[in-house]
Amino acid sequence: QLPIVYSGIDTHRFTPELDGIRLRFETNIRQDVPIVAMVARFQQVKGHHIFQLMAEQVALQEPTVQFVVAGENAFGVTADQLYRDEILERAKTDPLLRNRLHYIGFRHDVEQVYACADVVVCASNFESYGKANLEAMASGKPVVSTRRGGPSETVIDGETGFLVDAGDAGALATHVIRLLRDDDLRQRMGKAGRDHILQNFSAESTAVRYSQLFERLLNQESYSDSL
Repeated sequence: QLPIVYSGIDTHRFTPELDGIRLRFETNIRQDVPIVAMVARFQQVKGHHIFQLMAEQVALQEPTVQFVVAGENAFGVTADQLYRDEILERAKTDPLLRNRLHYIGFRHDVEQVYACADVVVCASNFESYGKANLEAMASGKPVVSTRRGGPSETVIDGETGFLVDAGDAGALATHVIRLLRDDDLRQRMGKAGRDHILQNFSAESTAVRYSQLFERLLNQESYSDSL
């Protein structure tokens, strides 16, 4: 059986100690308004269209909520650009979203996006790893994520967030609304997520696992050479 060592998260950069005030100021969102965030490049597999369907449902139940999406067409692919244009046009013309949904582009300070959020969503059809979920949990935020791929291994369903089937905007909305309405649940899941990352996915814990793996391999080689 091959050992699995996950890439680690910088838990000093992604931390609950940030308050996200600066990004709220930039996007003109009041401090007392809840925010649901997503961090993803523009690519159909990332599910911006599913996020928007979810946002419409959430906005009907929680009219004060605001949505923040960070990311760009990272690879300059024409199909991705067309998808981006379609998503932005729909957001601009949708009466439920045009004053609630903020696309803020690529951010070097992506940690501020997590810091300003109350809930972080991953709407992807598939994630090989889903690093945004880990960064969100390291930031002390509960996640609501599709489960296909990496998130099924990194998010503890019902403890550090919720997992739903890919493409299920209704399930995403249901769990987001539940979290927005339950401060204690958000805090509890946020803390559990932070602890989960520190123990299993931090850069430090990853370094230890790599060191243990290399030491084991070197010891096996030394034993083999002595035969």
